[in-house]
Amino acid sequence: MRNYRLFLLLAFVWITASGCSQEDDKVNILFFSELSADAERDIRSVIPEEAETVQLAFYPFHHEKLMVELAGKTGDLFLVPQEEVANLIDPVAFTKLTDVAADDSSVDAFKREDPDTGNVHVYAIPISAGTEKPLAAFIPNYSEDKEKALAILKALAN
Repeated sequence: MRNYRLFLLLAFVWITASGCSQEDDKVNILFFSELSADAERDIRSVIPEEAETVQLAFYPFHHEKLMVELAGKTGDLFLVPQEEVANLIDPVAFTKLTDVAADDSSVDAFKREDPDTGNVHVYAIPISAGTEKPLAAFIPNYSEDKEKALAILKALAN
């Protein structure tokens, strides 16, 4: 009986650990905007050759849904209405995008001072995705695929 309990305990731990450790090698791009039905096809055509490793998710914009996705650390790249992103920017939580940003006034609303260095950096990039509300994109610091997300962001920004 003792061996049976030990077996059940080990089986439970193994199943729980294997179920929780599934890694997703896809870059998750989350859109929080009203986009047309052809938007996914158009966006996929702009994304670099790693398109098969990209997972797109489209949601209507709701603060609560955006906060749940950020708190759950689900997305690698977020596209959100510009006026909403300007209020969300946190230099501690967002990746610096100064190297990717255009050198004009279009990114002024997305600049913040880095609390560690005191330097001003860009934390979001305006994107023209053919929506009625202009979008801005940002990469959260928790993203494990920052390089891929940055490559996709560069493609979308052009």
